[in-house]
Amino acid sequence: MDTIAFTQSFLLKSSESRSCSHTRVCHSLTTLKVNCLRDCRRRCHGQVNVERRPNNQFSSGHSFAMVTQSDVKHRINGLPMSRDLLPLRNYVLVKFATPEEQTSSGLVIAHSSSEGDAIQGTVVAVGPGSFLPKTKARGPLAVHPGDFVLAGKYGGQKVDIDGHKHFLLSQEDILCTLQGGKKEASAVKPIFDRVLLKKIKSEQETASGIVIAASKELPTIGEVVAVGPGRLLEDGQYEPIELSVGDHVVYSKYSGNEYRFGGEEYIIVRASDCFAKW
Repeated sequence: MDTIAFTQSFLLKSSESRSCSHTRVCHSLTTLKVNCLRDCRRRCHGQVNVERRPNNQFSSGHSFAMVTQSDVKHRINGLPMSRDLLPLRNYVLVKFATPEEQTSSGLVIAHSSSEGDAIQGTVVAVGPGSFLPKTKARGPLAVHPGDFVLAGKYGGQKVDIDGHKHFLLSQEDILCTLQGGKKEASAVKPIFDRVLLKKIKSEQETASGIVIAASKELPTIGEVVAVGPGRLLEDGQYEPIELSVGDHVVYSKYSGNEYRFGGEEYIIVRASDCFAKW
């Protein structure tokens, strides 16, 4: 039997472990006994929190991961952290904005007509960026701490930090920033190759002059309201977008994320989802 299996076989309450019942570790193992008695004394004086290692795993020299009260800076999913959470590569940490926070902070939360829980909130931290294949240097960052961003509802990894919902998102998952957090189409700044379109409802006119609603199978039409800098290339340059504000485009009806600003319907799509313009 290996050390871990042997140690776990003693994870029970017994008369031999009365002096440190919080650990439920039998004192038959000398190393564990020394650590337990030492940590019991520190815990009694409020100097330490005792946390189990993941999956109840133990090292041969230490039975538990020790985090002192003074070292606890945050809690992530209920577990103590002694340092800030730092995103890697091109990942971004976003604090989710709730309606309650909107009232207290003055930020206006954008309404997504296709959401359940569309991701929107303030950037807390950003990674250093991913290395570009051609230059071997890190690529530019599209967002910065303090930016208010919108992202698709299916992107990212949700984490709880100090009781608040956060998301770890790739920059590719972020659709745009909202300057000042305002619920206005004019405040939308698309990220990379994203484009903000105002949806235009198509109509058909019969020979007799009667106007009828268009079929859902007809191409989807939109007016360009805002354009991002373009897709990031392997050399760190941006691929120009062949669209300008005011253009009308035909775009894929299965693409993008829909939002409502000022009673009007908008959609954020990739430039590659636009088929033609006039």
